[in-house]
Amino acid sequence: MPVGVLSGLGGLMAAMVRSFPNKTVWLTVPFGVAFALDVVAFFYCLVYLARAYHRQKYMFLPPLSELEAWEQEFRSFLDREDIVVEEVVITPEESFDIHLRERIIQAADRNSMNNEYRSGLLHRARVGLFAVLICTTAAGVLYVVDQVVK
Repeated sequence: MPVGVLSGLGGLMAAMVRSFPNKTVWLTVPFGVAFALDVVAFFYCLVYLARAYHRQKYMFLPPLSELEAWEQEFRSFLDREDIVVEEVVITPEESFDIHLRERIIQAADRNSMNNEYRSGLLHRARVGLFAVLICTTAAGVLYVVDQVVK
C-alpha cells in the first residue's frame, strides 16, 4: 500500500511541476522549496521501502519429512551392531527432541531479529511517506493559489 500511495503522490508532483507557470516570484520560490523537499522525502521513502522489501530473509524449520528421516537415520545408527555403546544416557527420542528444540529456538530468534530490523525500516519509510504527503500538500496549496491569482 505505501508503494501505491507513493506512486500516486509522485504522479501528482510531476503533474504540478510541469504545469506550474513560474510567473510570480513570491509563489515560485516557496513552490520550488516545497517541491525540492518533496523530491528528497520521496526518495528517502523509496529507499527505505526497498530496503525493507529486500530484508525478507527468514530461517525456516526443515520439512517434517526431513525431520523424520533424520530421526530414522539416528535410530539406525544407534542400532548398528558394530557400534558398542557402553552406557546410553539419552534415548533417540530425547536426542531428536533436543535437536528440534534447538532449531526452533534458533529460527525464532533469527526471525524475531529480522522482524525487528524490518520494522525499523518500515517506520522510517512511513515517516518519509508522511513528509512526502506534507510537502506535496504544501506545493499543491501554492499551485492552487497560483492558479487563482492569474
